Amino acid sequence: MTESRKLYMRTYARVWVANRRKQFFAGKSCVRCGSVERLELDHIDPALKVASSIWTWALTKRLDEIKKCQILCHECHKQKSILYCKELMTGKPNLACRKLDNSTVSEIRDKLAAGIPERAIAAEYKIGKTTVHTIKTNELYQQPSPEKVVGVAGTDPAASRSQAERSSRLSYTP
Repeated sequence: MTESRKLYMRTYARVWVANRRKQFFAGKSCVRCGSVERLELDHIDPALKVASSIWTWALTKRLDEIKKCQILCHECHKQKSILYCKELMTGKPNLACRKLDNSTVSEIRDKLAAGIPERAIAAEYKIGKTTVHTIKTNELYQQPSPEKVVGVAGTDPAASRSQAERSSRLSYTP
């Protein structure tokens, strides 16, 4: 396939996905603030999320994933995600929103102390280099305490809340 054909196909696919997305959001608004600008699908309970690139999926599979979502504008989605991340972490927002428990954070700190490069650690744990760096500099992660493991149901009061409680607090109803 020639380079010009590859470029054409990439452009065609991008436009096709954008049109499918545009058709879905036509006539819809943010359930929190009513905005019709920069609409996004937000998984009400992120733990149920299968994937984020659903626009190429077959209709029935796409609709099954959309049932788990609500429509938010970009700004409301960002605010909701920060709130969710505050619950998962140790009190400060982490925009990466990784569900790292304290034992994993401790393992990462041990590897950093042993001189293993941040890039290698990020690849091993499938997290971003920035997340590893913030663990190293303690910007977003407190030192782990043995009696509290963040993000593991049954050990953290915030994590042990029922799915219904979490969903009702994190979802926005008009």
